[in-house]
Amino acid sequence: MRIAVMSRAFSPSLGGAETFAEVLAQWLTERGHDVTIVTESPSGTSSRPSPYRVLREPSLLELRRCLSRSDVIHVNGLAARMVVGSLLTGRRPVVTHIGHHAICPTGLALGIAGACPATAATPGPCRECPAGHGLGSRVMTKSHRAAASAARVNVCVSHYLRGRLGIARSRVIYNPLPSDTIRSAATSARTDTLVFVGRLVREKGVDLLLRAVAAVSDAQLRIVGDGPERGALHALAIDLGLADRVTFLGSRSRDAVLDEMDAASVVCVPSVVHEAFGYVAAEAMAGSRAVVATPLGGVEELLAHRRGFLADSVTSPSLAAAIRMALSNEAERTERGGRARQFVLDNLTVASVGTQYLKAYGASALG
Repeated sequence: MRIAVMSRAFSPSLGGAETFAEVLAQWLTERGHDVTIVTESPSGTSSRPSPYRVLREPSLLELRRCLSRSDVIHVNGLAARMVVGSLLTGRRPVVTHIGHHAICPTGLALGIAGACPATAATPGPCRECPAGHGLGSRVMTKSHRAAASAARVNVCVSHYLRGRLGIARSRVIYNPLPSDTIRSAATSARTDTLVFVGRLVREKGVDLLLRAVAAVSDAQLRIVGDGPERGALHALAIDLGLADRVTFLGSRSRDAVLDEMDAASVVCVPSVVHEAFGYVAAEAMAGSRAVVATPLGGVEELLAHRRGFLADSVTSPSLAAAIRMALSNEAERTERGGRARQFVLDNLTVASVGTQYLKAYGASALG
């Protein structure tokens, strides 16, 4: 089968969408399919050779030729122009929704009640919407919604997201984890140590986590990642009296990140927005590591059925209580970590996810 995977971002850029496209393309190619990644990302100096074609920053003619020769077009991350490009070749694409773009101009869907002025389908109004609610936002959201309606198959990366988007012809296929992240169960090397992994931006809730840690005596926190909030978070840690209990490690390699997770007692995911999936939580689960998280979105779904420790609410006292529960009971951490790893093995391997996508491609090709 000739498959074109359209992904606006791709390696050497880093992120969930890039990881998804790379992992899926590799698996499909190994099974004899002819895969082309179509992306706006330039090659950069760290691009690695791959067994599939990568068409970067194509001209309109190059794009049309690529899509016209493909049996299936897969749009990774809803983008109206990519769907339109597919439709112009006479093919309705498979679209993977990795965010809330079908209902929100920013894709974040910050609100939880009421109605967003950009679209009646969106819960809101969103606090401090980065896009505003002007004509441009309304047009963007409606175009994304129309693009989703034109897709042959809409894939949502969690049951939470499928319910939130409310779009037709949708199914749930979780994101796959790279094989190297599904590792042997590790024994924590650092007692009472918490790890946060992610960009230091407001929606990740690191300020909430710092306030929670301040209420948990003896807990140490290691923060892996960088971003625009680093300075403010460092100042907050000092103000809370955590200078000797919090370590800012900055960005780390993929292997170093996994090592930090495996050495910790608990991995914390304190997001204050509804994440569509939750790659950090899933990668921690793959190593049988206990995860403490706020009860939102796809992360709440991953940790359901006692596969982790969920706070009762998105507040620092509730998060602190969940951290105390996790740190105080090693047997419970081990049991929940084992249950989490089994969920990953059953649902998040590349083979499991890839097989489901081949079924979606079959429905698209037949349609």
